[in-house]
Amino acid sequence: MAYSRAGWALLASVLLAVPASAKTLTVVVPDSFALSKALVAKFERQQGVTLRFLKAGSAGAMVNRLILTRRHPLGDLVYGIDNTLIGKAVRYHLLARYRTPGTPELPPELQLLPTGYLTPINLSTVAITDDPSYFRKHHLPLPTQLSQLVRERYRGLLVMENPATSSTGRAFLLATVAHFGKSVWSFWQRLRENGLKVVNGWEAAYYTDFSKYGGSQPLVVSYLTDPAAEVYFAKTKLRASPVSNLLLPGSTFVQVEGAGLLRGGHHRQAAEAFLRFLLSRAAQSSIPTSMWVLPVVPGTTLNPVFRFDSKAPKPDQASSLQIAAHVQRWVHDWTAVVIEGEPASQVR
Repeated sequence: MAYSRAGWALLASVLLAVPASAKTLTVVVPDSFALSKALVAKFERQQGVTLRFLKAGSAGAMVNRLILTRRHPLGDLVYGIDNTLIGKAVRYHLLARYRTPGTPELPPELQLLPTGYLTPINLSTVAITDDPSYFRKHHLPLPTQLSQLVRERYRGLLVMENPATSSTGRAFLLATVAHFGKSVWSFWQRLRENGLKVVNGWEAAYYTDFSKYGGSQPLVVSYLTDPAAEVYFAKTKLRASPVSNLLLPGSTFVQVEGAGLLRGGHHRQAAEAFLRFLLSRAAQSSIPTSMWVLPVVPGTTLNPVFRFDSKAPKPDQASSLQIAAHVQRWVHDWTAVVIEGEPASQVR
């Protein structure tokens, strides 16, 4: 899931309030979506349409809302469905088939399968972000393995997003499934017993519960671009980021976010043009500092602030086809263990 930063003014509020009309192209997006006003205006001039961005909650909540309204689509396109959600979107026939010219080829494990429904737009790596000042203040060493998070010294220090409502939380769950295998539910049971905090979405986890912003948890399931974003938005020039990434084996997951045509949507020609526009050099160059994700088109120039990012090892993760086949059960089992408190031994 792409994500926002407090105070971003990259989308004028008027764009979100434009009434629908015959010349309005409606794009359903998660709350974290942002695109520069200049780029929006340029596309509108070129295509002779008005862009309306309909924000529909977190990525998971957005897909659920699209499912409930699929007989009467909310818009013409959707942006923000990723490789953890594509299977659900296809299963409920939310998307129309279309392959955007110039779509870059991705490694097999990152392809948005089933193919032909979504155009990949950006990449982001889910990772645990830590608040180094907290650990220095409490003379507490950072953990070096995921399994250490169940130890008493780390009780109540991690906050994460609910996989049932957040693509960020779902990505973290998928990373642990790949890492722990059959023992994954035992890990989650012990993590729950050690004070794991679960919230519905990334905004609450990062800006409310993360200790960097006054919360109680110095570890948050977030993104690899957090250090760069913190430097970029700092009120004073920083030589180092106030946060860092805790790159524990089995804790990272690469999300591929895409955009696609909603089945039953209108303005097909303009909608296809918008998908091509999102792959343009101008849009791909703007996306990193708009939504703090990485462009999918190779060779796109990045802002120098991204030198503050951590370099994560290549994650071991399932393909989107494998995810589509199993993620519903994994989320169900996670909910049973973490939210409902069932013993791991009772989970399949």
